[in-house]
Amino acid sequence: MVRAWQNIPIKDCGEQLFPFPSTIKCFDPHPYFSLGAPYGKNANPFRLRISALKKLLLAEASLKKSNPELRFSVFDAWRPIEVQEFMINHEISKECNSRGLIFQKKSHEKKIIEVINEVGKFWAPVDNGSKAPPPHSTGGAIDLTLADAKGKPLFMGSEIDAI
Repeated sequence: MVRAWQNIPIKDCGEQLFPFPSTIKCFDPHPYFSLGAPYGKNANPFRLRISALKKLLLAEASLKKSNPELRFSVFDAWRPIEVQEFMINHEISKECNSRGLIFQKKSHEKKIIEVINEVGKFWAPVDNGSKAPPPHSTGGAIDLTLADAKGKPLFMGSEIDAI
């Protein structure tokens, strides 16, 4: 599956990644760290390029102004390519296990390809030769939800409350 952003080559703008200020609530512990995702020593997934971070801070200020009882709660932000690959493989394995599919079984091959395609709808594929990496790997994407003033995520009709 080709995503619209994959056809747009990315030129490195040279912006550094900056950690979120303490005013931004983040999921703790980070869900992918808990799974063993290979962030590397002392890596912080809760950081963005400065331009993206400024937009996040402006958006949260606007949210607080219009809805003082609401905040953002950040699930995930920067994700190195190795973590992206790890999480794609994790999700494929998890879904195959839930369906009783075994990778080595030839008769399961078609259903495993279906799982891979389904996972690809939610996880940006990694092509190490590409000039258009997954957005999270550029420091320019963020996954968040709404939370109450104390930072507790609100139920949004999904599995987010179970994390």
